[in-house]
Amino acid sequence: GVASGDESSAIGIGNRASGEYSAALGAYGVAKGRGSLAVSTFFQVEGSPADYDLDLDGDGINETNSHAAIATGDSAVAVGTSAWAKGNSATAVGVGNTTEGDRSGTFGFGNSTVMRESNAIGYDNHVVSGEGGAQAFGGSNRASDGNAFGFNNNVAVGNAFGNNNTVTVDYAAIRPARNGATHSAINRRP
Repeated sequence: GVASGDESSAIGIGNRASGEYSAALGAYGVAKGRGSLAVSTFFQVEGSPADYDLDLDGDGINETNSHAAIATGDSAVAVGTSAWAKGNSATAVGVGNTTEGDRSGTFGFGNSTVMRESNAIGYDNHVVSGEGGAQAFGGSNRASDGNAFGFNNNVAVGNAFGNNNTVTVDYAAIRPARNGATHSAINRRP
């Protein structure tokens, strides 16, 4: 590995720690943000080279592989395969997680956040836009300015709990997973 940042460390195969006080461990991890940490469990098909297919700074030169753990935000933490912590104080843990928002986190498989202070935890959950502070927990949820808990919920503004709910105004939608009850909404404002 290469540790080019002041007081940085790179341990393992092909790791790069260019941020000041950063550390990259494992295989092909990148710790670019100040005080960032990348622990990469890079997966490569046996016999194929570790292709650099990702340009991190827009200079037209690919610096790393998209299957690595990459921490580009200051004080960011990326752990896993294809885990990317872009925001400052962001955390991406697992496989295929991307955390763009500052002080946000993704945990599990295939989750993403784009806004600040948001979390996506589970499988295929996405916080896609909005003011920040949205949460998506469970599987295949989408949240903008609200919270989605369960499976396959879509929330623009408000909260959804259970399965297959869509909330577009400031209401809470609740659909129990087991009894097949019909959709019910609870108005949060008088």
